[in-house]
Amino acid sequence: MSDNLSREQLTALCMAKLEEIGKTSGRLLFQKAVMFDLPLHALEEEIEAAVKDVQDHLTDGGTCDNDIQIACNTFKLALLREGRRLVSLIPDEGGSVQ
Repeated sequence: MSDNLSREQLTALCMAKLEEIGKTSGRLLFQKAVMFDLPLHALEEEIEAAVKDVQDHLTDGGTCDNDIQIACNTFKLALLREGRRLVSLIPDEGGSVQ
């Protein structure tokens, strides 16, 4: 990262990266669940484990508690949003998309 970026610009870049990682994680987890490679009861545990991994990484990096909470919420929201998007693409019994 460049030293010429403002705090706001750096924050925006970090949030965008967290959303990107969350979206990718959501896609992987929900694809496993949809393909029955991951039981639905294990999905919530996997989501919480992914959030915990992000939290641990940020804690190890010295990020303050408030920023960690915001980052984890951003990550989880992106993950769940991508999961919801994938589930909405599954055809229902009548053949239309949910």
